[in-house]
Amino acid sequence: MNEIDITSADLNLLHAFDCIYREGSLTRAGIRLGRTQSAVSHALDRLRTMFNDELFVRTSEGMRPTSRANELAPGIGEALRTVRSLLQDPETFSPDRLDRVFRLSMSDYSEAILLPPLIEALHVNAPGVQIEILSTAAFQPQHALESGHIDLLIGNQDVGAGAFQQELFVDAFVCVVSDGHPTIRRRMTLKQYTNHAHVLFAPQGRGDRLLDEALRKQRIDRRVALRVPHIQSIPPILSQTPYIVTMPEKFATILRRTDLRLLKPPVDLPDLQVMQYWHRAVHEDPAHQWLRRQIYGIARQVDF
Repeated sequence: MNEIDITSADLNLLHAFDCIYREGSLTRAGIRLGRTQSAVSHALDRLRTMFNDELFVRTSEGMRPTSRANELAPGIGEALRTVRSLLQDPETFSPDRLDRVFRLSMSDYSEAILLPPLIEALHVNAPGVQIEILSTAAFQPQHALESGHIDLLIGNQDVGAGAFQQELFVDAFVCVVSDGHPTIRRRMTLKQYTNHAHVLFAPQGRGDRLLDEALRKQRIDRRVALRVPHIQSIPPILSQTPYIVTMPEKFATILRRTDLRLLKPPVDLPDLQVMQYWHRAVHEDPAHQWLRRQIYGIARQVDF
């Protein structure tokens, strides 16, 4: 392996590498860096010389990182976060002067509950902050946190070692059916639950882990008629069919649809614990701490 002369290294090049890796595009990386595409291309040439590797290869879907780039990305991301933390004096941190992009990963369930009040708070208190929401189904959560691809994960997932977590709120599952359902009225029986077809919210083909495990332990089978990757499409489907969906109560309540009915499930189901997760590399970052406090405060006030 060639030894790199650290005296010739440029911190701006590492920043460029991080932006190209995160964005997968020289154009989008340039926007994030505030530089032209040709300037980013020149920085990439210098990076290739520095690391003696192509690092990023142009494909029809964007700039694909090489194996070497994937090896470098976590270390470079952590180094940049460390430098940023050193340069930011915690005593003088002020959210109204913050100019930063935060990448949050959450499902559309958490998004519907937390995002509107969060954006309202940021608009008032930190107008320079930009939020980018990424689907929880788009990547492996532990790797995304370690590499810095996301700053914060909101949900209920196994993120492995090296991550902190904090409970935001707890939700219960309810069953939702059409208000004009042909057989189900104000109470649902286990027989009705198993006889009628179900709609399953399944991002990338996966169902809800907690719900599936609880039903499996009780040896209860659902007949799934439809799997959909987005939860917003479910209500209009329910209003036109005798199907059943089991979903978090807070999300069902947010829908506020008069053509749907919320019922207690005829099976024992666990509560859904919604957490926020972050990597230890950003644990002491003042801006990250401030954002986590905002989200926690909003979550504790969630009441429908």
